[in-house]
Amino acid sequence: MIYLIIKAIIPFILILAFSIFSFSVIYWVLFYSEVENFKSLELAFRTTFHFAIGGIDFSIFPDESGIGTWLTMIWTFISTISLLNIMIALLGNEFADVTSTTNAYYVSFIYSIWVYNRYVPGFGGVVAL
Repeated sequence: MIYLIIKAIIPFILILAFSIFSFSVIYWVLFYSEVENFKSLELAFRTTFHFAIGGIDFSIFPDESGIGTWLTMIWTFISTISLLNIMIALLGNEFADVTSTTNAYYVSFIYSIWVYNRYVPGFGGVVAL
C-alpha cells in the first residue's frame, strides 16, 4: 500500500519540481541584477523553494518593482493551493483503488475459509472438515 501511494506521489513531485524550476528561472531573469537572493540560478532556486514552503518575504524586492510582488503572489497561489489540491486528488484516487483491492482480497480470504470450514449448527460453531 505504501509503495502504491509513493508511486502516485511521483507525478506530483515532478510537477512541483518543474514549477519551482520554472519560477526560479523567471525570478532569476527578472531580478538577477536588482535582488541579492536572485544573483545566481542556485540562489533563485533556493529562494523560490523557500517561498513554496511558506517563507515569503516581500521586502527583498525593490519598492519600484511591483512585478516581484505580483509574481510572488501568483507563485504562492500555485504552490499552496493548486499543487496541494493536485496532491490530495492523487492520494484520494490511490486510496480508493487500494481500498477496493484490499476489500476484494478480504472477501476472497473469507470465502476460502468458508469453503474449507463449515458451520455446523449442532456444535454451535465453525468446524474444520
